[in-house]
Amino acid sequence: MSTGDQGVPGDFAVRPRPGGCEVTAERELGGVRGTGRVAVAMAPGADGPPPHAALAAGRAWHSVASELLRRGQAEDAAQAVERGLDELGGDYAPPGTKDDTGMKGDAARGRLRESPGPAAASLLRVLDSRLALYADRWAGELGGEG
Repeated sequence: MSTGDQGVPGDFAVRPRPGGCEVTAERELGGVRGTGRVAVAMAPGADGPPPHAALAAGRAWHSVASELLRRGQAEDAAQAVERGLDELGGDYAPPGTKDDTGMKGDAARGRLRESPGPAAASLLRVLDSRLALYADRWAGELGGEG
């Protein structure tokens, strides 16, 4: 695994915009930096992380993982995906959604040693699915891509 991770959870930039704010997260791993943005249709609170910071962080890690995978750094890409899943958290799916991403993630993790590239790509699809589910669940609070 590479060193030089600068993606500290809780590190976000918030910029006001009409009707709310834009939350930006930057994450880095293996010499690759990614940025995730989300436009939020509400002002940030005074305490705690900005609203929907988890989505911005997940998008940043998705960007990092995609580039690492493109470069052939499958193990680092898988690590970036795991960090994205961790920061996105478990409150991503709309109520009543039949979510099989946990099962798909477990299957991909089981294949990482034998087939790191395809397994990391499968994990990236899990993060992609969860990001989309998150955006669906919270669509009323989000104001576009940011």
